[in-house]
Amino acid sequence: MPIELDPIMIWPLRIGSSDSRLPKLRRGTYCVKGGGRTIFLGLVVCVFWISTNAFTANAGQLFGAERYINDLGEKVLVLLKDKERPDAQKRRDIEELLEKEVDFKLASVFVLGPHWDRIPPKKRSKYQKLFQEYEIANLSDRLLRYPVETFHISKAEPKGKADVLVHTIIIHSDPNREPLEPAWRVRTDNGRYKIIDLHYKGTSLAISKRSDFKAVLEDENRGIDWLMQDLRDKLLRISK
Repeated sequence: MPIELDPIMIWPLRIGSSDSRLPKLRRGTYCVKGGGRTIFLGLVVCVFWISTNAFTANAGQLFGAERYINDLGEKVLVLLKDKERPDAQKRRDIEELLEKEVDFKLASVFVLGPHWDRIPPKKRSKYQKLFQEYEIANLSDRLLRYPVETFHISKAEPKGKADVLVHTIIIHSDPNREPLEPAWRVRTDNGRYKIIDLHYKGTSLAISKRSDFKAVLEDENRGIDWLMQDLRDKLLRISK
């Protein structure tokens, strides 16, 4: 039986990216008919383009997240090493940077888990404001207390459905101190990157905090009011 080539139409595939430089699938892919069976060469081509496009888009996301963390780290490093800038000003500048670059609103809801829905709406906003104030103060305080010499990115990997985990190595100014190796979970929000979690020694701090909060919220002698007061007390201790 003679082999017949028929053009088939395949939708252009643009997986995970709107970058116009990525290739598109086009009309005119062929299938082969013969021997009582239909062998879809187009399917093979389709699978090839899917894998290629997925890899290209994924690589673009990884590179973008790496560059974002690198740029953010450089900004923090410049602030920390600025000997002309007073410590109080450094703290304010780092806190402003953290407020802008970390999605504390998302984190505040995640760490409460199902208990979020049980909190009255008016109390939710107060809790979220308090949670953000404490986390910003705590993170900025840790950064100011850790004399960083330099840092670099070791790798980036996909995390979940849409996130990237960027692994970094932070070198202490004292060469005898072991470097820190935190990993930053990054997500795009309306076209820009934001940090949504911090991993250290393989543990998600958001998940760890969620477990701690769960114990408080399910304790009949504590609850959300006790949790908020605890955050206030910790915030006050940092501010002294």
